[in-house]
Amino acid sequence: MQMDKNNNDSIIGNLFSIDQSIVLNTLNEISFTGKTQYVPALIEVLHSSTNQEVKQLIVKILSELKMTDAAAILVDAINDPKFKDEQEVLVRICWENGLNFSPYLSTFVDLAIHGDYMTSFEAVTVIENSEGEISEGEAQALIVTIEKWMDKISSERKILLSNVVSFLPSLIKSV
Repeated sequence: MQMDKNNNDSIIGNLFSIDQSIVLNTLNEISFTGKTQYVPALIEVLHSSTNQEVKQLIVKILSELKMTDAAAILVDAINDPKFKDEQEVLVRICWENGLNFSPYLSTFVDLAIHGDYMTSFEAVTVIENSEGEISEGEAQALIVTIEKWMDKISSERKILLSNVVSFLPSLIKSV
């Protein structure tokens, strides 16, 4: 077990190397192992790197995630002010990877209302691609939140959020 931890520490250390070839090789290695424990480091490198090839490869890896426990990590990063500049791409990654984000719909509704337009658009896409189930109470609470803001938002955003209001009832658990 200790050897595995040392290997993981080595992989994470390599992500932060100043040698971009080491970073790229490590990213390629991670794309095959697909361990959730690397997701926070990947988001950190996405935030700190200026290398476009590194950023594109990280986005590709995160967009292909299939580990369900990665959803919470992505939502935490989306909510972290430190990653504000990466917020739009992180939200886009959420609908691209197809993980279940229905437990976090309130986060995406909030982004749809308050985010910049592209983040709002991506958040609506996450909501509309949700396949999980929510309670009737959750759906109603989200609809009430949206309706509270409808007279305070742009007409383009009203169209997006009207679609969300129409879609949410389809996620209600059938009893």
